[in-house]
Amino acid sequence: MAAEPHRDDYRGRQCHRHPDMKEPAETLSPTFAADCMLGTLAKWLRILGYDAFYRRRIEDGELVELARAEGRVLLTRDRRLTERRRARPFVLIVSERPAEQIHQMIAEIGLELREERLLTRCLPCNAPTEEIAPEEAYGTVPTYVFETQSRFRRCRSCRRIYWGATHKDRILETIRGLFPADPRTFPDGAPRQDSAIIGARDPE
Repeated sequence: MAAEPHRDDYRGRQCHRHPDMKEPAETLSPTFAADCMLGTLAKWLRILGYDAFYRRRIEDGELVELARAEGRVLLTRDRRLTERRRARPFVLIVSERPAEQIHQMIAEIGLELREERLLTRCLPCNAPTEEIAPEEAYGTVPTYVFETQSRFRRCRSCRRIYWGATHKDRILETIRGLFPADPRTFPDGAPRQDSAIIGARDPE
């Protein structure tokens, strides 16, 4: 069955949604599968709390089938990939700049900033994190961190532990700047790719 245009997309292109795919409920996040050219976008989607599959090396066919099997929106910069019949739904990302990519996602998918979702997914492995009691972090984080931080989160999959860092507010301000009141307004620059979002310690 042919795909139908879902919404007017960024700069005149179209985002396609398979006819059998229902609009997500307001309380649910769309889930995504990003191609190998969109690692930074996948990271920022995870920071925002969205489930974003990304693998640095993956065959196009495998990515398409994974997205379809798991009901994910395929994100790609490769127009040829979108021509595959099974690559539905998809968003063809236009810009190389992460900030503009986020704005395209806002325009086409209705990407939302919900601060209760921020930093609730593990950045390396994409699994959800859960809040843990401070005593569960004892011995696995630096002593200074344990003594100065009161809230910790742990990845359910890789067991990586996260905590709030002193520069977190600055990073959150950057994230808020990606969601201007007028979605047609683009920020002056892309998010800093070398910014640490939060402190983290890998499991030993």
